Amino acid sequence: MKNFKIYSVLGMALLLAACSHGDRNRVEDLGLLSSKTADAGKVNFMNSKVVVGADGKLSLKKADFNGSATGQSGYDAGMNAIKNGENVNPAFAAVKGYDNHDGSVSVYLRDPSAAGWEYQTFGQVIDNTTGKSAGFVNIGQVYTPADAAEINASYHGVAMGVHNGTSEVIANMHADLAWGAAGKILEVRVTDSMKSPNNIGNRYNPIVAASELDFSDQLGSKFSSNTAQAHLYGEAKEMGGTFSREVNGATYQGGFAGKQ
Repeated sequence: MKNFKIYSVLGMALLLAACSHGDRNRVEDLGLLSSKTADAGKVNFMNSKVVVGADGKLSLKKADFNGSATGQSGYDAGMNAIKNGENVNPAFAAVKGYDNHDGSVSVYLRDPSAAGWEYQTFGQVIDNTTGKSAGFVNIGQVYTPADAAEINASYHGVAMGVHNGTSEVIANMHADLAWGAAGKILEVRVTDSMKSPNNIGNRYNPIVAASELDFSDQLGSKFSSNTAQAHLYGEAKEMGGTFSREVNGATYQGGFAGKQ
């Protein structure tokens, strides 16, 4: 196994300019790391935290903090899901936290071994200088099928996000892939959304239903739209991505992951 550096692809420079939360057409794509919302400069330190085997399977190095299956943070809605007993999906329960060199930025990743994923994970970036979310990332060695391949698959998993900068959201995620000569479409659906209003900052407010945050997005051959970006992993056994959209006049951004 070896460490994979996070590097740019698709002709982008190694250090990409900051991705404004208001410019949702721009996508950060850094090899193993991709994001619809996060600033590349804030997350490049993750290149030393990710290990990928020759088979493409992903593992995370020892966490800097909250490394146990139950360890959580006030910046993570998964803790609320367990604390309130309203959702016991292990994909919400386990998190590994990583800090950059000076502690100004942290990345909270779902533990893929607990979530049941082998090739990818996703998580939230926190700017510790402001205590606010700085976007979401999806991490894994991307798999792109041959153009002539025929793949029809369904994926089931979870999504997490932040609405209006303060309300943490958890949801179920389903996706259908149709890849073939007739077209290449990935339809992502986020359902059963629940939010913890004003949860950012250790408030742990109760989780309430939030159907207004449910959505679906149809992604074309490059699996990217104005509001979402996704990738396939592990010979299309898994898929994941990030999103950013407007709901009730406020930004809703997050990440998702699932498997067949």
